[in-house]
Amino acid sequence: MKNVQSLLEEAKTQFVFSGYQLAGDWAGDSFSLHGGMTSYWPEGTKMQANSLFDIGSLTKVVATTSLLARAVDQKKLALEDSIGKWIPEFKGTPYETIPVSDFLCHSAGMKWWHPLYLEAEGTTLLSVLKREQSTFCEAKPGVRALYSDIDFWILGLVLERACGKLLPHFHAEVVKPLGLKVTTYGPVEAKSSVATEYCLHRRRILHGEVFDENAAFLGGVCAHAGLFSTAEDLVTWAKAWRDALEGNSQWISSETAQRFSKPVGRIVESTWALGWDTKSPKDSSAGNFLSLRSFGHLGYPGCSVWIDPDVGAVVVFLSNRIHPSRLDERIRALRPRVHDAVALNFSRPKGK
Repeated sequence: MKNVQSLLEEAKTQFVFSGYQLAGDWAGDSFSLHGGMTSYWPEGTKMQANSLFDIGSLTKVVATTSLLARAVDQKKLALEDSIGKWIPEFKGTPYETIPVSDFLCHSAGMKWWHPLYLEAEGTTLLSVLKREQSTFCEAKPGVRALYSDIDFWILGLVLERACGKLLPHFHAEVVKPLGLKVTTYGPVEAKSSVATEYCLHRRRILHGEVFDENAAFLGGVCAHAGLFSTAEDLVTWAKAWRDALEGNSQWISSETAQRFSKPVGRIVESTWALGWDTKSPKDSSAGNFLSLRSFGHLGYPGCSVWIDPDVGAVVVFLSNRIHPSRLDERIRALRPRVHDAVALNFSRPKGK
């Protein structure tokens, strides 16, 4: 893995991020790398394998998508259920008849984002969703794909109604059965975590608290963001999805895993599956060598996970590319290079 480590160290010296973790499993061969510092600031410490990263939108798959897949297997809800079935307060709104599956594959017609954090203290998510319905619904359901945090705000409400509060449900249905060691919702101890941005709204460097302003406003336990984890812990979780696809899991059925990880196919040129993204034929963050059956997701702080069932590969890459500013987007060019380097490492003959 020297070629991979060299690439990551070069990116670190160019200040793409202050630190990184890369871990995975390639057809039974495990790997784990880490380097750099937890922060550029004086309180930064040497990166460890157990340093906790804010994983941003990876929360959408690690928590929400996993919980929904479990709920489908347990027949607590169906992907065809309308949102109105679970949230009767949406009766008479455009959300009422849209099925759960449309929100999972980002084809419900929602706009991508809204500054919840600017709302008055005590404002509820449900009240904002009802008040802003005319602006949140940008298109007819099933017409186009638009990646949206709002989709997952609504899915979070559905989960709470169908299964109970998100935090205890996540620990009971994901953390405990998979034996995850450190994955948790924040806040976490600053000394054990990796710094993210200088938040203009909160006027401080964020270290152990969620960087996503809307997640912070909602209390940190959210369907769209809020989780902290390590690359090694996320490999354990990702391998559970890989095993489920192969029919080797009691956590999620093979049928459900296959349904969630395949492109929905109803929207032209959309790569979205149910909760997961899939590899696009061109310019994918997964690089050039993972197969077109690969599925994964990105996290805004500089994180990603990709799973390739064709070669049995799992690759988790965590960084704090938003430290100290989210304006640095060089991670976009680096991600595919990292995945290509990993793939080439395992395709080369032993000893070369």
